Amino acid sequence: MASVIFFNDDEFGKVSVELDGRLRSVKLWVASEGLMARCPGEDFIGDIKRLIEKNRERIRDGIKKEEENRKRKIFFTSSFKYEHELYTIYICPLSQKKTPRVGEDGKLYYPIYYAKSEDLNDERVQSALMLRFDEALRRIGRFILPPMLDEISKKNGLSYASLKVNKSRSRYGSCSSRKSINISIITLRLPTHLIRYILCHELAHTIEMNHSDRFWRLVEKIYGAPLDSIRRELKEVR
Repeated sequence: MASVIFFNDDEFGKVSVELDGRLRSVKLWVASEGLMARCPGEDFIGDIKRLIEKNRERIRDGIKKEEENRKRKIFFTSSFKYEHELYTIYICPLSQKKTPRVGEDGKLYYPIYYAKSEDLNDERVQSALMLRFDEALRRIGRFILPPMLDEISKKNGLSYASLKVNKSRSRYGSCSSRKSINISIITLRLPTHLIRYILCHELAHTIEMNHSDRFWRLVEKIYGAPLDSIRRELKEVR
């Protein structure tokens, strides 16, 4: 069972570290919540600190990119519409309540609501709408991801125990030793081919719980195409 501890860096502040005994190496990245890391155990905290020292310039660049992303964050207006290949999230007044539906184009159309008494220029209302948007993504994921994963698993003769959609923002997905797959709502905002890659990646973890060469060969086999460009694209999105 993974656990989380924290330590403080003089420049970057609180660093969140997930301890997971299944890991074989240290990972470090910048997320919207701050500097994040994963490692096999507390004995590797020194390795994380050395990695931070070695990569301070890159970390600063990553933090700058996160700040730029925050500036481009969603702003909800009365005509807001978020378009994706697989779904559309749109806003409408609570008085015009509508039901989520699948359109003739095969896309899922999902409404989020606001009360006419709510001022859309109010920061608190924007924060509340962002929570509603995230919940819409979670529900959309519960609708569109299972058939996608089922198709991939049956095609490759691989099984999994369950699929859940969560609101984690530190990683796209995970797979437990019991073959329970978790996918984050941030994955739902990726292009469809990258969503499919994340599903293939986590499905491969039902066989290989590490990131060995054998694991990557399995992911490539499941995905059905070379991974170099896909992994580069995912890093650029991140």
